[in-house]
Amino acid sequence: MARALVKLSAGAGVLVVLAAVLLVLVVNARHRGRLSYCRNNLRCLGMLAHSNLMSAPDDPPEERGRAFWQWIRERTCYSRPTKRWSLKWAGLNPFGCPVRGAAHLDLSTLPGPEYERVMSDPATIDYRGPAQLATPVQGRLVLGADREGNHPRGGHVLFVDLSVTARQEKSIQVGDDWPQAAGTRD
Repeated sequence: MARALVKLSAGAGVLVVLAAVLLVLVVNARHRGRLSYCRNNLRCLGMLAHSNLMSAPDDPPEERGRAFWQWIRERTCYSRPTKRWSLKWAGLNPFGCPVRGAAHLDLSTLPGPEYERVMSDPATIDYRGPAQLATPVQGRLVLGADREGNHPRGGHVLFVDLSVTARQEKSIQVGDDWPQAAGTRD
């Protein structure tokens, strides 16, 4: 009887250890997935910015920070004739960071008035826009980045060439309103 109880306890212990290892693996995989989603959001925003900046070379935006991305969102998603916002990403919000951002990630679940409020408000954007915008837009100029607090250790930075780095390095020039955690990683 005692031997069966010891075998049962050992078997239960092995199952608990395996479940703990599996839980750690699942949590890490979900975090890496959110980081990948964030990088892809920034690349999509970079492509939107490029297309909008190229379509308005004589009228570049004066806005910086979140207001820059709001300018992009309005040029991409707002219909001036109908005075309505259109959902172009099947309800997914590319202006929201999935890691720790505050923006709604699934806009299709919002009722009409709340959706209009979210789309009209630059405060609902989880990314920072450029601190400066050179003409022509080229080189290793920073086009956007995660806002402070989106990621526990630094976040992502989007460059004009649409490359995204997962750390904020000392060599990346950002404006004074862009606090940076130099040399940190996600």
